[in-house]
Amino acid sequence: IIFSLCLLLSVFFCASGHQAFSETAFPSSRRERPSRVPFVPGTFPPSATMQRLQRKFPAVPQNILRYVLTEVAGNNEQFAEHTLQGMSPAEIAELGNSLRGQPASLAPHNSAQREKIAQFKGIAGVLKDTVAVRFLTQAAWNLEAALNFFFSSDHSVEPEPHAEDSKLTELFEKYRAIGVKEGAPEGTTRIEGAGLAAFGNDLNETDYDTELLLVAYHTSASVPWSLARDEFVECFTEAGVKDLQGIKARVQAWKTELRTPLVFREFYKFCFDWARSSANTRTLEYETASDLWSTLLKGRWVLLDQWIDYIKSHFRKSITKDAWNQLLDFSSLKPDLSDYDPEGAWPVLFDEFVEHVRKS
Repeated sequence: IIFSLCLLLSVFFCASGHQAFSETAFPSSRRERPSRVPFVPGTFPPSATMQRLQRKFPAVPQNILRYVLTEVAGNNEQFAEHTLQGMSPAEIAELGNSLRGQPASLAPHNSAQREKIAQFKGIAGVLKDTVAVRFLTQAAWNLEAALNFFFSSDHSVEPEPHAEDSKLTELFEKYRAIGVKEGAPEGTTRIEGAGLAAFGNDLNETDYDTELLLVAYHTSASVPWSLARDEFVECFTEAGVKDLQGIKARVQAWKTELRTPLVFREFYKFCFDWARSSANTRTLEYETASDLWSTLLKGRWVLLDQWIDYIKSHFRKSITKDAWNQLLDFSSLKPDLSDYDPEGAWPVLFDEFVEHVRKS
């Protein structure tokens, strides 16, 4: 009996000791993983910290600085500075729109943003881009912070499609079918070819180039000269649009926004990618570029006619993306080009054009 009792006590103490060791050496995987970002929402940032951020980022509005510091970085100045440094002007503007209650999902997204959207959807297990965009915008496009926001919020299951979705899908199918009838691939899920021309003509019978470009831009169209069904339906559903008249009204509102230099610059840069002959092409045909410049820069640059004439009559080569993007800055020079610096980092094309203008 005594031997049995001793054996039982030995087993008990060994088990207790093993459990204590296990909990110390191997913490339970079910314990909640601490957030790597110390969020402290709603707290007011220290004035000295805000002043330092304002000195480092004078172009960023104060309300955005405060939001990034408190809501995204949890008053961690170093993390806030890192986040702000990684934000483009367009992302700052989009965050400002979000803070004013405007739907962030209407803004188009660049390749880096689209990659973050895909990563967010994969990790968070959501289906719609709009959910990812909402949380990424709130987190100043910091993926880790956006996921922290998502998993700590009381988010619900994604809503069922709106009734307007089916109407927009029907409208999309109308133009897709026109394209297929006139030679587009039978199984295509895009509006292209004759269907794209018909859609543009219905937007504006006299001059639909700008309207089509704006629709492509705001739907984040990724394939040149085509519109995808999902991007089309999702964009206009979020905009509260359900028919062609609503699309036309929305496009006119987008045209008004082009008066803002930052918005116009992002739109202008997008046009190069969408107007290429294919997604694998790195340059733009000079005839296409000339037509686009005639549309986009009309009334914005006094030397536009001379530039286009030079491109068509003398240059006659494909336009690189670098030359396309830099033309906006070049067009802001004095009309007589007296402030042009030939030693600057301008493309050779610009040097040759300046020489041509001065000779003529």
